[in-house]
Amino acid sequence: EEKYMQENSNEEIETLQRPQVSKGGNNNVIEKTDEEERGITLGQIWHMIIKHWIAVVICMLIGLAVGVVYARAIKKPVYKATRTILVAAHDDEESTDSGVVSTSKQLAQVAVNYIKYTEVEQAACKILVEGDKDNQKGYAKKFITVLQDGTTEYNTVALDGYFKATLQTYASGTSYSNFIDVTCTTSSAQLSTDIVNATVQALQDVCNSSEGSLNGLLNQTIFPGNEARVENAVDTSTSNLIIGAVGVIGGAVVGVAYAIIRELADTKIGSKAELEYLTGYKVIGMVPKYEAYAEEHTKKDEDKKEEGEGGKKNA
Repeated sequence: EEKYMQENSNEEIETLQRPQVSKGGNNNVIEKTDEEERGITLGQIWHMIIKHWIAVVICMLIGLAVGVVYARAIKKPVYKATRTILVAAHDDEESTDSGVVSTSKQLAQVAVNYIKYTEVEQAACKILVEGDKDNQKGYAKKFITVLQDGTTEYNTVALDGYFKATLQTYASGTSYSNFIDVTCTTSSAQLSTDIVNATVQALQDVCNSSEGSLNGLLNQTIFPGNEARVENAVDTSTSNLIIGAVGVIGGAVVGVAYAIIRELADTKIGSKAELEYLTGYKVIGMVPKYEAYAEEHTKKDEDKKEEGEGGKKNA
């Protein structure tokens, strides 16, 4: 043995002295090193979640509670009202289909720009204020401004910020139609509905009046796409069910993150199964806690003593 040791280099001696572990079992050092380099596996994450499932459930309940509070107390409804206007060009014998479509599109673009003009918005403010004769809706305060000299004027700036008009072209087979969608989105269903109806009515009144600057250009070319006026705005805010689901999912993510961080920060081995999992070796014996061991054997001694005394008494 001494002769063999002398003939081998220090590097070979170190290699012989290094512990070799069987590659066939779970305790392969090389495989364990490769696993550590790959990071956390899905199985380990699942093990962490199961170990801290109470914390995960608590986080999910907290997320659900936050979602319910937001949906009931903080979230404001968003009511959207839309009214569609059809823009049609005159179709005479000399007009071709492409010419009608082109003229209609030009008129629609003019109307989209014109609907934001002062005279149309002033007419819309007038319709809103006159429709609220008792001022129960507060439209006079919203759409009328009192100047320093005591005179009043319509607040078209406020109205302009409420609604928008967009040009839409829809194809039906080989024919095309141009529409204007007038949309208003506010936190009040009544306000959204009234603004859309007043704006469409103002555009038609101004275009069909002799004093309107677009008289003759848009006269008899603008028609409501939906004959009925908008009666009820639609609540477009996020549903409470989706908010609750987002809260639960967010809570679950926080709970899983807590479990992973807690496990990565904890370097203690808490069970026999965890020790076997980390080392790859089978645990064949454990040193019991002294308190538990002493308590258990003290109780057994007392039981034996009582049984002995009872036996003597019975005898």
